[in-house]
Amino acid sequence: MKVHGSAACYVFFAFCLTVGCGAEADRPNTGETGRLGTIESNQASGSSDDSGERDRQRGRGSLLQSSLLRSLSAAEVRDNLSSAGFDETEVRYGTDLYRVVYATIDPEGQPLTASGLVALPRGCDQDLKLVSFAHGTEIFKEDAPSTSEDGWVTGPALTYASAGFAAVAPDYLGLGVGPGTHPWMHLPTETSASLDLLRAARSFARLHGVTLGRSVFVTGFSQGSFAALGLARALAQRADGRFRLAGLSPISGPYQWTAWVRAAATGAIAPKAAMIYLAYLSVAYDRVFGLYEKPSEFFLSPYDAFIEDLFDGTHPGSEVVQRTPASPAELFTPSALARFADPDPPFARALGQVDAVCTGWSTHAPTQLFAASGDEEVPFSNSQHCASELRASGVRARLVDLGDVDHLGSNRLAAVRVLRFFMEVAE
Repeated sequence: MKVHGSAACYVFFAFCLTVGCGAEADRPNTGETGRLGTIESNQASGSSDDSGERDRQRGRGSLLQSSLLRSLSAAEVRDNLSSAGFDETEVRYGTDLYRVVYATIDPEGQPLTASGLVALPRGCDQDLKLVSFAHGTEIFKEDAPSTSEDGWVTGPALTYASAGFAAVAPDYLGLGVGPGTHPWMHLPTETSASLDLLRAARSFARLHGVTLGRSVFVTGFSQGSFAALGLARALAQRADGRFRLAGLSPISGPYQWTAWVRAAATGAIAPKAAMIYLAYLSVAYDRVFGLYEKPSEFFLSPYDAFIEDLFDGTHPGSEVVQRTPASPAELFTPSALARFADPDPPFARALGQVDAVCTGWSTHAPTQLFAASGDEEVPFSNSQHCASELRASGVRARLVDLGDVDHLGSNRLAAVRVLRFFMEVAE
């Protein structure tokens, strides 16, 4: 999580592989509006491939709307990345950024819409390889990739697109311009929203005269590391035969989720961050799974009166910080803290959906995890655990230690390294 508007914020080779792209498009921004402005479409992303046919018949992945957000020259991309603390040395192309709205499903499998970011390199239109980046925790709807201009949020997508990939970044359910609230850390819908964005991006690209190849490189940070692994698992299991998992590189995820929740509740994680994460989890999981009958069962007064509204997506992270206490013990009832430390069977099953993301599936796609031994929010042992579980299933997973950097710093530092890893695989 990055708290916007607040002072608190919770190589390999040097030359550019063109990754199926055309000539370098490092030209000034002349005011052109990109490939297309706002469009409306009810066109489903059809295919003769039988894989995913049931989803397509239900309309999942249909492109409903798109709009141009920004059109940046390569020089402007470099400025955006460097000002947000990202490495800009691999920028080769200007980038057009679009918001797409598409059809997906809610936690009960019912139709819903979601939004996401599509970033395309300027001057490249044939057989582009895709990178899917899943973002870390955001509380405020407008802090999602397709609704924010903050370089922290858009930096990874700009990193990949400006190097010659087509990049997509799901907002997830309930963030961006999607309706309702966000089911935080709900792996099934993080996976479905990510997969359906790939489908919508395929239709979007075709309407813009851009050809996307089958290869999909998957990455994500923190919360997004789960979405990335969920998407990678779905692609490896041929959820849609039009896409092929080509590479996987999640960043700094709390993969031992049940253990992480226990640690956050018992003082092993920075207390303010732990309090906010546990509050978000409690409200989100109650909406999906029904954790409590009334807020006062979980939250102490006066917070029980407004905590659910505080996590409805309309309050900036800075407000959440200001209106919540300093530690879990000041927010939660003793019985709630006990449930975090020793989850009852229904709660344990909900947490277990996330725990299992590194286990029981395999892929031949090159896999490299990034994490930081200096991470103050997510212990490095989480990534060691995930890498070990993946290897036990036959995945040739490598783990790279980013060193003595904090949680947010690991995302900034990893972005260009993930890019270079994907470029090497794509060569």
